[in-house]
Amino acid sequence: MAPSRRIPEAVAGGVALLGGMAWSSQGQGAGALSTLALTALLLPTSAAAAEPDHLDHLDHLDYQAPKECPAKDELVRAIEARTAPSRAEDMRTFRIVIERAPAGDFVGRLDVLGASGVPRVTRAADCAAVVKTLALFVVIARTPEEPPDMVPPASPSPSPSPVPPGTTPPPSPRALVVATHPPRATSRFRYTAAVRASLSTASSSEVTTGVRVQSELSWRAAGLPVAPLVRLSYGTATFDTAVEPGNASFRFRTGRLEACAAIDLGRHVDLVPCVGGELGDLVANTSNRPIAVRTATRWEAMTAGGGVRWSVLPWLALGADLVAVIPFTRKQFAVVEPVHRVYAAPPAFVEMGALAGVNADF
Repeated sequence: MAPSRRIPEAVAGGVALLGGMAWSSQGQGAGALSTLALTALLLPTSAAAAEPDHLDHLDHLDYQAPKECPAKDELVRAIEARTAPSRAEDMRTFRIVIERAPAGDFVGRLDVLGASGVPRVTRAADCAAVVKTLALFVVIARTPEEPPDMVPPASPSPSPSPVPPGTTPPPSPRALVVATHPPRATSRFRYTAAVRASLSTASSSEVTTGVRVQSELSWRAAGLPVAPLVRLSYGTATFDTAVEPGNASFRFRTGRLEACAAIDLGRHVDLVPCVGGELGDLVANTSNRPIAVRTATRWEAMTAGGGVRWSVLPWLALGADLVAVIPFTRKQFAVVEPVHRVYAAPPAFVEMGALAGVNADF
């Protein structure tokens, strides 16, 4: 802007000189009028030259981020603070999407619609750091490249100063640029300890309630949506039935081993189909009868089902599932005096469960 201001100042100096000449030749009145008239014509030109360039605004910026991230206004201010003034209108659309990864950190992505190139991705534990990096990506994408004849010649780089012994040399500019690249996704193990409550149709006349404690171990490879999972659990389930006279209570005590697959559906939700088997015993007790009896028999069954798992927080998981239990042998229980069959295991029954667990990644 400095060269454009010198031109009106030089012209104004010429006006003063001409006014002085008119003053000396024609008198004070004519010289003053000539000076005022020419100065008034030149004043608008000087004012227009002093106006600042107009910054092109980010009218084509699409920003999607969780509520704990900085607002869109902060992102725009960070971009404008690093962008040089320009009169050119940028018609491209800059789409920024930030999501929370299952590990708890934030992953940001920049797509420039209307231009060739690969998306830019960054990842950090703090969402504000992700926003600052994405703002820098937008500034780089919006900075026009200088034509070849406008590029100044490269100046010789100064020789590095010697580093005193025992100190760490400063990182080179290339090392700083490489450090801004997002880290690659890595494989990880996840251990989950959970408590599960269930309802089942093991008895056709009564609702069977149960509770299980379970442990899971999964391994997710980098970039793959499916993770193998192994689950081990132990639990009990009980129901009562009326026997004339008196009543009988039944209790399942089983350990269960299942092989599963955790399929990533996005937004921290997994689909978990499983197949396995359970082994334990079924205990029956009768009371309020002439002869009270307690008996136990071996219980073996196959299980198959699936559920949905939601990682509400990186360390907290909630889930629901539906499991089919198919016993290998149909156990039957009867009482005497008089002889009466009390319970016969069905060929298959359904178990519905809900769980809450704690995650640990390593």
